[in-house]
Amino acid sequence: SGKTQLCVQAAINCVKYLKRKVIWIEMETGTASAARFKEVAEANGVQLKDDDIIIIPSPGPNPFAQFLAYERAVQLIEEGLDVGLIVIDSFNSSFRSFYTGREMLPARSAEESRHLGYLDYIARKYNLAVMMTAQVMDVPDTGGQLGERVKTGHAQRVYGGHVLTHWATYIVSLHQVSTDEREAVLADASDRPFGKCRFRITKAGIRDVVGKRR
Repeated sequence: SGKTQLCVQAAINCVKYLKRKVIWIEMETGTASAARFKEVAEANGVQLKDDDIIIIPSPGPNPFAQFLAYERAVQLIEEGLDVGLIVIDSFNSSFRSFYTGREMLPARSAEESRHLGYLDYIARKYNLAVMMTAQVMDVPDTGGQLGERVKTGHAQRVYGGHVLTHWATYIVSLHQVSTDEREAVLADASDRPFGKCRFRITKAGIRDVVGKRR
């Protein structure tokens, strides 16, 4: 759907316009490509320095190891790295593999709250943004699909329950609508109305599809 590429564009924009660094926490092995960062940066007139985008590789297959990556990010900031954006790609993948039964839902919710509370604390203390991607799952019944379309514009449901969606300031739902076009839906925001736009993933990064905003 383009979630990783949207994060790549946001990372380059942070370096270009804010002149601040990016920490990228890679939860799905192989999704953080130094070559892709360089390609998009050069296409947008940015010459990346070695410390502009710091990649923290996948720390482990469970949420507890994932939390250690946040602490490593804080250590880098405390050491003097001026970070404007932390990307977590993808936030809920370790939760999905670790909490596998319905009886584990209360424990999953508690651990999600611990993560999200700490990330909120980091964002406020260091004046930075936290951008996370999330895996989705299919909804088997048509009524449930309709409900998701009303809320997010698409038929899939984000994995992680209400804890994740309630913590997020902005929720953007992504969907591939054709071979080369994706649709982004601003499903929830405190200061902006529900809206949609179309975009393409190009060598130069994310680009609008002209005439498809609504």
